[in-house]
Amino acid sequence: MHKYLNPKNYLRYFLNRSIGLSSIALQPVESYLAKKYGDEGIKKYPPVFIIGAPRTGSTIFYQVITNCWDISYINNFESIFYRNILVGIILSQNIFNNKHHNNFKAYHGATKGYNSPNEFGSFWYRWFPQDRHFVEADELTELQKREMRHVVSAMITLKKKPLFFKNMNCGQRIGVLSQIFPEALFIYCTRNPLYIAQSLLETRKRVYGNYNTWWSIMPKEYHKLQLLRPVEQVVAQIYYIEKQIKKDLEKYYSGKWIELTYEYFAENPLKQLEAIRLFLDAHGITVNQIIDQPLDFISNMNKTTINLATINELKEHINRYFH
Repeated sequence: MHKYLNPKNYLRYFLNRSIGLSSIALQPVESYLAKKYGDEGIKKYPPVFIIGAPRTGSTIFYQVITNCWDISYINNFESIFYRNILVGIILSQNIFNNKHHNNFKAYHGATKGYNSPNEFGSFWYRWFPQDRHFVEADELTELQKREMRHVVSAMITLKKKPLFFKNMNCGQRIGVLSQIFPEALFIYCTRNPLYIAQSLLETRKRVYGNYNTWWSIMPKEYHKLQLLRPVEQVVAQIYYIEKQIKKDLEKYYSGKWIELTYEYFAENPLKQLEAIRLFLDAHGITVNQIIDQPLDFISNMNKTTINLATINELKEHINRYFH
């Protein structure tokens, strides 16, 4: 059905618009909830962040654990209430009543269905700049940091379960996050850079119709990378994103992060999930499996899909940057 003939699109637009217009009216309720639920949540469950370069399999991993594990996440319905997230969580709990989302499809990280997991970018932009992704450790004010911690803690209190955030941009904000959530844990998603780079080029082509237009995470070196040709640019994008993540995880969260490798997860999903479950358990988060979900739909998608000349050029740049 054409998108303009689909009544669900109009219903979705009406709902999003209505909630946006009512955000000011809901603010007193949100303030009351924030005061009521306070900082107790983080004391019980540290927030868990899923980060990494784009196109590393983070979305399918997030979909699997939010459907199969007894944990909490932000769904597409709640994300509409990013200005009044505590109100959104209470409404969502009454509507969905902890039902499983059973959604394992996504388009560039976006999922369909109001109960499906959301990257929740608009929420973080309440405090972080919208024109870039890398944020220095000292950029936010003390008031902003206190407010962010207070709201997230109240979210965890309402959810009553460990809360997992999958937002890849947060990998470029680890320094400041360490000041707000020193107890946080991280799951760092990685993949063979050749296939990340290939996927980035293909995504640029699908979204913009060309290889030249930047897509997704902007590392600290973004403006310098703008001067490069597209094939080198995507390799450099991956390199600097990952370099920043590894540097900051070791500096601020040594021993409090685990790497999830796309290739291993695709070929041994149960073993990779068990390794992460044991890591979480060692840091005070006990994760119970509530659905014995067959994972045979997860497969290794690493194969060359663009012309050989471009693949060879990607390999040359990868050897130069990563070795």
